[in-house]
Amino acid sequence: MKRRHFLASSAALASGVHPFGNKLIAQPSSHYQFNDYRAMVVVLLGGGNDAYNMLVPIGDETATAQSGSGYGSYSQARKDLSVKNNAIDLDSFRSDGRLDFASMGNPYTGSGFANENVYLHGHIPLAAKGSNANTGLGFNSLMPELADLYQDGSLAVVSNSGALIEPVTRNMIDRNTAKLPNFLFAHDHQTAFLSSADAVANSRTGWAGRMADSLGLPTKPMPVGVSFAGVSKMLTGIDTRPLVLGKSLNIEFSAANGSAAPEHIMRREMLLALSGQSGDTIFGERIRNQQAQQYDDVLTLNSAFRRAPNFSGTQDPYGNEYFKSPNTAQTQLASPVTSSLMGQLEAIAKAIAVAAENPESANQRQVYFAVMPDFDTHSGQADRHVKLLRGLSLSLWHFQKGLEHLGLSNNVTTSVFSEMGRSLTCNYDGTDHGWGAHQLVMGGAVNGGQRIGDLADLRVGGAGDHSSKGRVIPSTSVDQIHASIANWMGLSDQDLASVFPLLKNFQTENNQMSSALVNGLMQAS
Repeated sequence: MKRRHFLASSAALASGVHPFGNKLIAQPSSHYQFNDYRAMVVVLLGGGNDAYNMLVPIGDETATAQSGSGYGSYSQARKDLSVKNNAIDLDSFRSDGRLDFASMGNPYTGSGFANENVYLHGHIPLAAKGSNANTGLGFNSLMPELADLYQDGSLAVVSNSGALIEPVTRNMIDRNTAKLPNFLFAHDHQTAFLSSADAVANSRTGWAGRMADSLGLPTKPMPVGVSFAGVSKMLTGIDTRPLVLGKSLNIEFSAANGSAAPEHIMRREMLLALSGQSGDTIFGERIRNQQAQQYDDVLTLNSAFRRAPNFSGTQDPYGNEYFKSPNTAQTQLASPVTSSLMGQLEAIAKAIAVAAENPESANQRQVYFAVMPDFDTHSGQADRHVKLLRGLSLSLWHFQKGLEHLGLSNNVTTSVFSEMGRSLTCNYDGTDHGWGAHQLVMGGAVNGGQRIGDLADLRVGGAGDHSSKGRVIPSTSVDQIHASIANWMGLSDQDLASVFPLLKNFQTENNQMSSALVNGLMQAS
């Protein structure tokens, strides 16, 4: 370990920051008492995912009451980057009722090997099992795994969601009366806004961190917030900090200034030295008296993670063990499908299993954070987005099936969103920064197999456009979705108001905070 990194980590310890996220202060007794384990997994698609080529608008313009929401408006705006209006039956990817690409033939063979052909080949209409209802959307045919989860009732789609302070219309924007997030089409500002869920500029806390504060649960080696994407503002509260883990379930110390030491501090010698059990240190009595338990916690978690379950004996649609990406011979794509998300989700599944089985070492309510980057497709979208969508579909399917294998599907809800959508209009072979998009919510406690929310008006320059580039105005706030999952986690109406301070702007009746939640998204507890 380099000296400066050692000192940075050591300074964090000396300042009284718990390496597992909680400051060294007396924790208030919590009014929350839980007799089960529940976790929320938050997946950020960094860079701005093109949700309109992930979930293709397929409705008939003349058959829908929502003008401009159909394929005609979409294809007119997208032109050469529009996915073909070619409906593909999900059953063509199945054998004996389950996805089985080996026995049924690869689903992409008919479209040729070029990534662009595969990307624009067609869509799988959203339909719950046994239903022919037209939802107006279809998964890109690259994503049969997500279509499978949708049909099986493990996945819901919240259409046209995004970063909002309050409900907004095109008329409000034109009259300059709309309250909009600052720097609406900038990646860093929108990521910060959605992480904080607060209109206050430069807010230092995030909604999941404030939720951890509100829960007030006892300090445990595995706290409420756990990040696999570095130190996260989303998980940072006033009294709490996240545990930062790597994909190999290695532990990193979170420094006082919010940065993480890059080395994985797993060396017993260092821990013993810091705790005063081996040799003299510069940290004195404070280190020896206050930190010893924390190093015990490190060793306890290291031991627990070594006993985390594996996925031997499992099998994906290609015949591989769960969390193993298929190779090019299997996918018949022009390049390998790799996903940084796959490894993060495998580690999260194992960490969740450890937490659920060890209530003495882990809080019984947790929020995990993961990031899949590179969705900023200004150019070369047909070649780049194809691999991202394929990797996303595989990763999420493996995660959900992995949780089912562990018997934890009903205990975990996953939210998948991006800091922004993409414009409907194109930059030759890519798309610009947009606004509204679609959000995925997955898990056994989700009322899956349904599309929730309004379909957007996709006419460029129309009533649903921020201006004239097809930057779709969202109709549901991301906060409403995350608050709905937080409510399922057990957060009270009173605490929802402090965790999500903008939620009051979406109330619909009797000043009840719960009236702003996404109705029907989560099953009743």
